[in-house]
Amino acid sequence: MTNKELTSVAIKVFSIYVLVQVILSVPYLTNALVSHGGFFENQSSNNLLLGLLGAAALVLLLFLAIFLWKLANNVVATSSAQTVEDKGSKIDASFLVSLLGLYLTFEGLLRLGYTCASAFMQTQDGGELSLQTKVYVVGYLIQVTIGLTLVIKSKGWVRLLRWLQGAGLKGKT
Repeated sequence: MTNKELTSVAIKVFSIYVLVQVILSVPYLTNALVSHGGFFENQSSNNLLLGLLGAAALVLLLFLAIFLWKLANNVVATSSAQTVEDKGSKIDASFLVSLLGLYLTFEGLLRLGYTCASAFMQTQDGGELSLQTKVYVVGYLIQVTIGLTLVIKSKGWVRLLRWLQGAGLKGKT
């Protein structure tokens, strides 16, 4: 197998992992939304927003799994179209930063879905949202945002990391 074929297989395995996590999350979200007196009965807009945010996170994960699967197929299609084989592996820092961003986005969306479903259930039992739950929701939203910026602006992050690596060392040998 070539490097591109191995990369394609690895992306497909990660896509399957994401899909399995989405499937395992559906019963928890369904329980949160349906078991507490119905989804749309007597819901305030804040409670409904929490439930929909959790559902949206799982839908985004489903789209991520589909995107990764199509990306893996695209990698194989482009590698079979090229006849010149590269001898050296060309994995640069921006690719690794993008992979980290992809993982942070996936993990943040998954945890955001669980936290929002938990918060929705908390409010249905007549309770107030705890400060910890609010902080988790904000934290996971920040994690998803950082992950997306790592994917989209990976070259800028690499430049920042290289600048930080040499910061304070100018003039010292």
